[in-house]
Amino acid sequence: MKGLLALSWKHARFHRLRTVLLVLSLGLGLSIPIATRWMTADLQQMLTRRAESTPMLIGSRGSRVDLVLGGLYFHADGLRPLPYGLLEKVSLDQLIEPVPLHLLHRAKSHPVVGTSLDYFSKRNLILQSGTLPRRLGDCLLGADVARRLNLQPGDQLLSDAKGFLNPVGDLPLKMRITGILSTNHSPDDQAVFVDIKTAWLMDGIAHGHMKEAEADSGQILQQSDQAVTLGANVQNFMEVTDENLNSFHFHGEKSTFPLTAILIFPTSKRDGILWEGRYQNDSEILIVHPLAVVQELIAMLINIRHIVDAVVIALGVVMLVLLLLLGSLSLQLRKREMETFHAMGASRAIRTKLITLDFLLIFALSLPVTFLLSWIFAMMGKPLLFQLLI
Repeated sequence: MKGLLALSWKHARFHRLRTVLLVLSLGLGLSIPIATRWMTADLQQMLTRRAESTPMLIGSRGSRVDLVLGGLYFHADGLRPLPYGLLEKVSLDQLIEPVPLHLLHRAKSHPVVGTSLDYFSKRNLILQSGTLPRRLGDCLLGADVARRLNLQPGDQLLSDAKGFLNPVGDLPLKMRITGILSTNHSPDDQAVFVDIKTAWLMDGIAHGHMKEAEADSGQILQQSDQAVTLGANVQNFMEVTDENLNSFHFHGEKSTFPLTAILIFPTSKRDGILWEGRYQNDSEILIVHPLAVVQELIAMLINIRHIVDAVVIALGVVMLVLLLLLGSLSLQLRKREMETFHAMGASRAIRTKLITLDFLLIFALSLPVTFLLSWIFAMMGKPLLFQLLI
């Protein structure tokens, strides 16, 4: 047997081009279904784990899927705002612990998540370095954001401007980075976290500017014994510092300030059911269970995998026919070689073993190629598949 294996190896080395083509073809055909299984299994686990950590979500009436994608993955497109007064209302209930989300802004194309400090404990997020946001204008970076932008605590990050021609709001805010989160293998790694008030500052609801005593005559619009009215030419601060912090103030009723969604964490399963019953008939809000919505997305993911499997089976049949044709051609080309073995006294069984070893050697050589291609396809395809679903 050792001698036959040596002959098969020498035959494969002599016909290098044919061997390489067969190995690559077989490896490619086997890697597609394996990579598909790896991708879907990883995505299913990631989607389920994220949804299980969020029992309920509150949002404005609309699409359940859009609300879950916003609350879990920070895709806020199409979501109507909630009033902050709703958070104040549900916070009075001892059955649940609400966590606000504000998702209207981005920084260097990364989502800026306005929330409370409770978010980090509920998501089990750990600081890698620095501290949590301590005042207005501070931000905390996810691990991937810090790595991609090469930022550290103490650096600054400018939010993306929605409109430089708007003098009241939507101007970029230069945020002070106070800390960086450890890698969590979740959408939190891709986000920038700020306090809710900082998010409202980016909305233009709050602003800071120079004091009346610092303004010159050209910047004073109206002056009386009771008050001084500054003109529009007074420069608003685009950065919060220890020196100008006290000059920032909010306009309007706080209960009307916008939120995107509210994460709901019941103190127990029974309390969650009781609380949901109290708000079930509220026509202004939508309450969803993220796990149920994610299971619908997973069903879609499985359907995609079934389609890919069907295509792979069809390709497999074509490849099998091709391999049989190549094998038949190889036998024809080796006809004189087999006749030489016969003349040397080799039995039919030995010749059959030699041909079988040739095919087994090709299959063995294709295994490392298969796993390498499967890993490459899975790494490249998983982000694309995630974007397709999310």
